[in-house]
Amino acid sequence: MPDSESRDHPLAPNQQAMFFLHQLAPASTAFTIVVAARSDGPLQPEPLRQAVTGLVNHHPALRTTFPSVDGDVVQRVAPPAPVDVTWHRPAAGTDTDRLVTSLAERPFDLATGPVLRVDVIDDGAAGPLLLLVVHHLVADLWSMQIVAAELGERYAAALAGTAWPTPVRPVPGFPQLAADQHLRLAGARGTELREFWRAELHGAPTTLDLPTDRPRPPVRQFGGDTARFSLDPQLTAALRGLAERTGTTLYTVLLAAYQILLHRHTGQPEVLVGSPVHGRRAGGLRTVGFFVNTVVMRGRIVAGEPGTALLARLHATTRAALRHAELPLTEVVRGLRVPRDPSRAPLVQALFNLMRPVGPQATALAGFATGVPATALSMGPHRMTPVPVAQRHSQLDLTLTVAEVGDRLHGQLQYDTALFDRSTADRFTARLRTLLAALAAEPDRPVGTLPMLDVAERDTVLHAWNDTAMPFQPADDLGGQVARQARRTPDAPAVRGPDVRLGYAELDRAANRLAHRLVAAGAGPGRIVGLHLERGAALVVAALAVLRTGAAYLPLDPELPADRLAFMVADARPVVLLTDAETAVPAADLPTLRLPTPTADPADPGPPVVRIPPESSAYVIYTSGSTGRPKGVAVPHRALVNFLAAMRRLFDFGPGHRMLAVTTFSFDIAVLELFLPLVTGGSTEIVTRDVAADGHELRRRLTDGAVTHLQATPVTWQLLLDAGWRDGAAITALCGGEAMPAALAARLTGVAGQVWNMYGPTETTIWSAAARVDGGPGPVPIGRPVGNTQVYVLDAAMQPVPPGVVGEIYLGGAGVAHGYLHRPGLTAARFLPDPYGATPGGRLYRTGDLGRYRPDGQLDYLGRTDLQVKLNGLRIELGEIEAAFEAQPGVRRAAVTVHRRDGRTPVLVGYLTATTAPTADDPTRQADGARLRSSVARTLPGYMVPSTLVWLDELPLTANGKVDRAALPAPEQAATGRVVEPPAGPVERDIAALVGELLGGVEVGRTDNLFELGGDSLTMSRLVIRLRDSFGVAVPLHQLFDDPTVARLAALVSTAADGAASAASGGPPPAAAGGSAPAPAVTRVDRSRYVAGRAGGALRLPESLRRPKHVD
Repeated sequence: MPDSESRDHPLAPNQQAMFFLHQLAPASTAFTIVVAARSDGPLQPEPLRQAVTGLVNHHPALRTTFPSVDGDVVQRVAPPAPVDVTWHRPAAGTDTDRLVTSLAERPFDLATGPVLRVDVIDDGAAGPLLLLVVHHLVADLWSMQIVAAELGERYAAALAGTAWPTPVRPVPGFPQLAADQHLRLAGARGTELREFWRAELHGAPTTLDLPTDRPRPPVRQFGGDTARFSLDPQLTAALRGLAERTGTTLYTVLLAAYQILLHRHTGQPEVLVGSPVHGRRAGGLRTVGFFVNTVVMRGRIVAGEPGTALLARLHATTRAALRHAELPLTEVVRGLRVPRDPSRAPLVQALFNLMRPVGPQATALAGFATGVPATALSMGPHRMTPVPVAQRHSQLDLTLTVAEVGDRLHGQLQYDTALFDRSTADRFTARLRTLLAALAAEPDRPVGTLPMLDVAERDTVLHAWNDTAMPFQPADDLGGQVARQARRTPDAPAVRGPDVRLGYAELDRAANRLAHRLVAAGAGPGRIVGLHLERGAALVVAALAVLRTGAAYLPLDPELPADRLAFMVADARPVVLLTDAETAVPAADLPTLRLPTPTADPADPGPPVVRIPPESSAYVIYTSGSTGRPKGVAVPHRALVNFLAAMRRLFDFGPGHRMLAVTTFSFDIAVLELFLPLVTGGSTEIVTRDVAADGHELRRRLTDGAVTHLQATPVTWQLLLDAGWRDGAAITALCGGEAMPAALAARLTGVAGQVWNMYGPTETTIWSAAARVDGGPGPVPIGRPVGNTQVYVLDAAMQPVPPGVVGEIYLGGAGVAHGYLHRPGLTAARFLPDPYGATPGGRLYRTGDLGRYRPDGQLDYLGRTDLQVKLNGLRIELGEIEAAFEAQPGVRRAAVTVHRRDGRTPVLVGYLTATTAPTADDPTRQADGARLRSSVARTLPGYMVPSTLVWLDELPLTANGKVDRAALPAPEQAATGRVVEPPAGPVERDIAALVGELLGGVEVGRTDNLFELGGDSLTMSRLVIRLRDSFGVAVPLHQLFDDPTVARLAALVSTAADGAASAASGGPPPAAAGGSAPAPAVTRVDRSRYVAGRAGGALRLPESLRRPKHVD
């Protein structure tokens, strides 16, 4: 070893990134390498000490420390010196595993060293346990095979009293090779590498949206665990054979399966997987040091592509990537300007490593890496078998390591325990095994159809959770059911409206009389009758009369715009229009019947003699179309009969129950309000639209105790609660039409006797799933499918996804509608053959809704596929953001959109309404916005936190009570001036001067966000050192990211200094010194934009993204 290396050297790029991570979590074991092995015989202390000393003195990296010099960290190589080995002889009964773990998890002091610890635990077993712990800053796994081989050789030589044979050619030290690499990257080769990666990763996703068991913490915790698995010899041989037949490699085959699995779990068509390479050129193959680099493997998954084609394409991708593997990942991240998020690693959050060590002990080293106990290393005359050490850390979300040991492939999955449970990791490895077996067996099969669920898991999600069979009579039409109820309880109240009250017999006779008039006007099966009526009992009579003719009714709400009504009439082509005396007719050339107010006329001609086929349409409801053209959904009698039977069973609705009907008749959920009571012996009370929109009036209607059930959208429930409704213990509350906010659920369950969250589109007959709500924390589920309904969560290839994985919701069963009226192309696109149902010719409706199964079979609704947007290359679900805001105190409703100002970079804008009375322009709203962004940033990644919040008195709504996103106002352009508040007090002035110097002389105010002034991760690392050198206190790096302002830093410095002085005097630490008032907390959207993450690299904020502090 040349003496010239025993001095200070600059950090290599990958060391800078690693040191930054160490500062964020100095006590974490995520940045250490641990090797534990038990000897089959006694180890001799002096020969072992000599061997370790020789090893450390031979490799400069192992005697390196990392002090700060003039505000910058350096790697300082110490001169050769004796090295100690620590021996432990624990008392009888000591838990050796716990002792090993405690020794392995001791934090390193990088400034003073050592960076390698060697411990021997002589616990009375046949042979002692040898523990090597080294910091990742000075070694990698390639280094560890050098260390293991050389340590064994040196120990054998020391036992024999001979000298270890020095290599003929000197082994260069890590600092020298790092300097050589720096020179290469500064030249033409570096330019070539940067251009390659810029092109290779252009447009690639920078986040891996894995479903997690818990919300992602705002800042990574680096905690982890390991799930181990193995592949049997037959599957291992089949995978090797597949690689040989396709002209690829085992590495490519395993990587392809891993990327397919990640794709299937995330729904992302492209995934980036990091893969470690040893990072050494020929001259460094025998050098210990932190050379390892992560190469990004871009996986493009095309569901219809055969597996063999994917392998060939991925093989070419990996070969090209490996030819350009020399550029450090930090440089790749910096060149791509990856948006930073402290909750995850930038660019790569999943790693794959196929271990193939070289040398005489390669198999043993592979076994050590994956915890295979049947392997052993040589240590002089002894065999050293691996001792598993709990790896309670993880640098990334997922790290898959596979090693060939004998005739098997052994693997381990390291996972972030802040995100995943052990059971989730075990299921992931089981799905990987299933996918690998399928790929090996049918390599020409389209990759989107390769199964990843085993037989049991597939049966659970497709069949067990959809076992909803329930008896019903499709031919028992609604008109006939109401007639039977009228015969059973002729005098019982049936309908109560603002115009009139009707008993069952009166309702039945009035419907029969009108039905005969309609038949005479041409109504019958296969025909449509328009109902242009105000809310009231007459509306129920009219709808029932139409159903008894076998025709389908078409609701035409008089409140709808005239043009929309005209379109619906022209598109549906009704044979006749029913209207009342007060409403204008929407189409003059249509035969029209005016409906008189229902009376107690005793005349009863009986129902028309009509055969009503179960598949004929019962009603047509128009819904909004994505093109702006409404589309009519034709729902058959069969589906309506099944729906009412399912609701009867679900709610046990019957005589004595009353439903308060508040929904506009043009919204299909009104069907439940009007007809469920009539087929069960209950009654319905119809209120005017003015009452339905007035929370106080609704509250008054619920106070007499007659109403037992109320169905409404979240907006209406919010109105009712805001009006002070509290006495609802006898009320069953049904909430649907839009996602139910968790905050609303919590309030509603505290008032109503029962609360149900209902889910379903018009195309599958109103409600397809339901959940009894308990008001607990977290998202409100939509529950399980109702009777004779199947709910599937499928991926883009219509394959079932496992629990926890987001997919699109498909609905099947008896409730599926005919399709869209006169729109065969659209019907064919949305109503698809059912590949999983037992009914021949069954169909599935593709909802366009995103959902996932919980482990217990409950469903979560996650928003619309058309509300899923991409912003700066990141996939964002707007519904998730809205739910996060609606869970905050003081927020009643939220809507989020993407807004593009003057053609510039698109930004997220949040629109909020408050639970309290102040108007939207109240000056306190700006402070509320900062608080809310900071609060939601605890559960949302930074790129999902809106940069602008707009307070509205009310959100614009459609006629059905849903948010009208097209009507949301554009946010006002904020002022861009910057006012500098001067530092207060000597501490703030000194800190402002330090920061200004690091930022190149910029003027720094006491409340300025340092990232907005151009700071980056490297700046913060250097600032920590400068603060320590200038004030003699250690400020944790993560606290700088919590609130990066001079005022806050001064408070931290003062508190730390006072605490140190108090500790020295034995007194309690005083409060922070004055002169540094608390500064506004920086929100996570600020941090995540600018923090350089684990892959390191300094990020300087583009001018276009800087925003003034006062912008809400």
